[in-house]
Amino acid sequence: MANNEAGIATKQKIIYYSKLLFYKNGFNKTTLKNICEAAEIPRTNLFHYFKDKTDIASFLTNDINNRFYGCVNQEIEARHYGGDLIQKGCTCIAAFFLSVMSDPKLNRFFSEIYLNHTGVIPGNDFYLSVFRTLYKAAKKNPETLEFKLFYITNTACQGEFLRQFMSGELNAPSTECVSYFLNQLLIGLSVPEEDKSIIAETAIRLSGQLKTSFLEVFWTEPDLKME
Repeated sequence: MANNEAGIATKQKIIYYSKLLFYKNGFNKTTLKNICEAAEIPRTNLFHYFKDKTDIASFLTNDINNRFYGCVNQEIEARHYGGDLIQKGCTCIAAFFLSVMSDPKLNRFFSEIYLNHTGVIPGNDFYLSVFRTLYKAAKKNPETLEFKLFYITNTACQGEFLRQFMSGELNAPSTECVSYFLNQLLIGLSVPEEDKSIIAETAIRLSGQLKTSFLEVFWTEPDLKME
């Protein structure tokens, strides 16, 4: 029991200081040595829990996004915003992007990990689940090549999307950028043309009314005892 609690505490420290350094200095400039020094643990201890820096980022993005989307879904239902699964999914996606794009350090963190590791998309389990749900909600079969291409297309571009917004290359308000992003997503779901703009506009409007804070979820530590 004591050893288990010590292990949980060590993993919690690794997660916390990784997140702190990724946020403060960026994913690219943070090293495993930096993380171990901040957490005051030997480097060998870190490898009991994570195989490399990308593995840490994957754990973080899966955990943070799952908790954020869970909170957003609960709030949508509690506040009786309604909407089908596609509308709810788009609202969650809009809330994520608008939150990240409003904080330069968050934007840098997510753009760097998505750009550097599109082959093993950090948060892969989470995104696969989200896009499967959206695909099924559109009454389409996720066990097809079409779904795989839809999934790759809509995840691989996220890093460049955030990078160009951060650098000013997009030169447009975040709401306009997210609206376009959602419209491209809805094309892949074969949503009728007349419905796309309504879904995207509603998603952006509802995301602005949510009380759920992405930054608050970002800094809340995961309950490792539940793993």
